[in-house]
Amino acid sequence: MMKLNDVTKSLIAGMTDSLQGVGFQLDVEDKSFQRVIPGGKQIFYLIVNQRKPQIIVEPWWGIRLDKIVDIYHHITLKKEEFFPDTYVFENNLGGLIYYMDKGSDPAVKSMKFVIESPADVDTLVKVIPIRFKQYVLPYFNENSSVERADALLNEHPRDLSPHNWIYPLKATMGLIAARLVKNPDYYQLRSIYEEELAEANPTNKEEFEKLKVYLETI
Repeated sequence: MMKLNDVTKSLIAGMTDSLQGVGFQLDVEDKSFQRVIPGGKQIFYLIVNQRKPQIIVEPWWGIRLDKIVDIYHHITLKKEEFFPDTYVFENNLGGLIYYMDKGSDPAVKSMKFVIESPADVDTLVKVIPIRFKQYVLPYFNENSSVERADALLNEHPRDLSPHNWIYPLKATMGLIAARLVKNPDYYQLRSIYEEELAEANPTNKEEFEKLKVYLETI
């Protein structure tokens, strides 16, 4: 039986040259590929789990924009040790494919790769970089700005978003972006998000209330 750690190491090693070729460096400690951009960074990583006898691989991506994240960290209730994992945009590869390939089967949103043999690992170290360059890289290149965060996160304020898979975080990041770019619909967006978060957990509601107050000082 294949070991989880061995498979993870093989996947990362097999993908490294391809991703480094487009400017992404391997962070050995957290096993992710990262590219620094002005005012932030882009990240691509794999969630690898054992479901005996199979191993399941799910690629994820994220964009961190410091101007937005710094404000979020000012009001968040989460511990500072988790701050490095805060992203403005974040989702799995399947969610991005569904967004970019209009008319795709909704099932693609939960897409995962199944490994049953070493041959599957050899296949994935080719397939995943291809999908990365086909979907994730163009998305990164087009959307790594506060202006794009405002446009994408606030496009459908009441809906779940392919740009950030957690609604309360999507609402929070979207509102910050709207304030930073002086979106004329800022107060309308704030009211919508407040309505949508009315039934959210107490932590999300408290953070949003703190954010409303803080954004009035900007």
